[in-house]
Amino acid sequence: MNQQYEQKEYHYFLCMMYGFYIIYSILVPLYLLNSMDRSVFYGHHWSKVVSSTLLVFNDIISYNIKDGPWNYKYLCLFTSYHIVNLLINFYFLRIEDKAWGRHPYSDKVDVIARIDSLIYLITGVLVYAFPDKVMLDLEETQESYTTLCRSCAALILSLSFESYCLSEFLFLGDKKNFMFARVLGSLAKAFVIVHASLYWKIFSLNSFLLLFASDVVYNLVVVYGYLVTPNHPKEKLKNDE
Repeated sequence: MNQQYEQKEYHYFLCMMYGFYIIYSILVPLYLLNSMDRSVFYGHHWSKVVSSTLLVFNDIISYNIKDGPWNYKYLCLFTSYHIVNLLINFYFLRIEDKAWGRHPYSDKVDVIARIDSLIYLITGVLVYAFPDKVMLDLEETQESYTTLCRSCAALILSLSFESYCLSEFLFLGDKKNFMFARVLGSLAKAFVIVHASLYWKIFSLNSFLLLFASDVVYNLVVVYGYLVTPNHPKEKLKNDE
């Protein structure tokens, strides 16, 4: 009975993480809405194209597994939603202003953004490829859990594309807002981890410390990126390319 309770709580935690990453994935465009550089959304649209594509693959994988969590109706519903989302963002990629061109490492925050991109890329690939291995303290895995885990991984991986495109921003103010969105997301993730450990008690002490410490280290990285970026907007001239 206790094991069934723990399985149920772990499922709640994965649902909460998936919801968190959905909200996290829109923080950057929200903080860049007032930007005078419309090309700042180019990386975001690419990230949504990537995440939608991976989520479609995830739906198909889950449907084809025997006794899996998807039936035909679920497959049609969620796959249609992800395909529509993919087409919408691909359309905006065609009509939005493209980035002026990369200015790698011209600002300190560019280096932090590349580190941020690498972290999300490695994490997303590992979680998407090996969902059973990354679910700590889960004694008995189910396909619904691995489906949710791969869904989170698709969103994690897509965040890498946003960070990679930061060096193409024309204004330092946009870069600072970008890093501020990352800081808020990291703090929210820490809250989710603490809530899952203290309220649902689904993690051992070692697992909790591993998750929390990794989030703290990441938060320090993005906080540094936020602090080293000047407060005033500064246009990067195209002559600096």
